[in-house]
Amino acid sequence: MSAEVNFIDIGNLFSSLASNKMKGTVFVVISVKIGSFGKLSLSKRAQDSSAQTICITEVLRMKRAIAVMSLATFMLVVGLASVAQAADGKALFEAKKCNLCHSIDSQGIAKKSEKMKGAELSNIGASIESADWLKNFLTQETMKDGEKHKKKWTGTDEELDTIVNWIMTLKTS
Repeated sequence: MSAEVNFIDIGNLFSSLASNKMKGTVFVVISVKIGSFGKLSLSKRAQDSSAQTICITEVLRMKRAIAVMSLATFMLVVGLASVAQAADGKALFEAKKCNLCHSIDSQGIAKKSEKMKGAELSNIGASIESADWLKNFLTQETMKDGEKHKKKWTGTDEELDTIVNWIMTLKTS
């Protein structure tokens, strides 16, 4: 038995309910307007406990649905960023001429110089203790087996982060 139908901004609804401005009034969610996020179609009803239960249940469902959609959107953005970062890392590896010494068979990157003796890096991400350690090694601030990296990193900090994050994903086993 609906008295009226109103469109109320969901943020205003929650703040009004929290501040008891609508004390004595119970709302029951009828539908969600697709295409106008944050708006709910509400029906004002007489106060009774069953209507109150429905309202709470529907609001909780809506909050859960918004949380799931937000999480899915976040995961999509992170996934796309990871794909872009992988492409950037590989391109940066080649642009910085890391492949003069190193090959990465799993990525189709061949070593360009037979004179240079760098490791094959297809599974390097599995054997490096941390990204911070790799950054320090590439900038010659730490050693591996008593030796520093042959060539000191000359790129920017952002490029170093990109290439290190990409290298850390190189795991074949």
